[in-house]
Amino acid sequence: MMFSVNKFEVIIRTMKEYKILLIEDSHELSGLVETILSFEYPNVSVDTAYSADEGCEMLRDGDYDLVISDVMLSSGDISMVLETARELGNKVILVTGMEQGLLEQETQGFEDVIIGVIKKPFVTDGFLNEFEAIVRKFLPGLISQE
Repeated sequence: MMFSVNKFEVIIRTMKEYKILLIEDSHELSGLVETILSFEYPNVSVDTAYSADEGCEMLRDGDYDLVISDVMLSSGDISMVLETARELGNKVILVTGMEQGLLEQETQGFEDVIIGVIKKPFVTDGFLNEFEAIVRKFLPGLISQE
């Protein structure tokens, strides 16, 4: 008896699983980002925190490959998230609608932790293009090179 395994099944079975922590206080936006990432990358699981405090706690308790965080969180401060990420050796992609000068003030001293910025508002394709450009440099295995 001969068994057939198609190429797609082999790729899916051998892909490394990546865990991303998303810190975003907007349930609507976090749901959109989760859906985009889950749909586009079958090897990615996304956990969501809705505040800086919750994000820091999840970051300490989890084993994340990457953090995506809003800068302007209704609860907590982005510097808490960046400090925790630094302590644990994580890299962070920021999502913000802030002007560049204000963003630099808010994140000064954390250049070693921040690997990229995705500007809000965004559409699905814009988010994916910016996300992939950043991730290709720092987590090249997450995005298939095919």
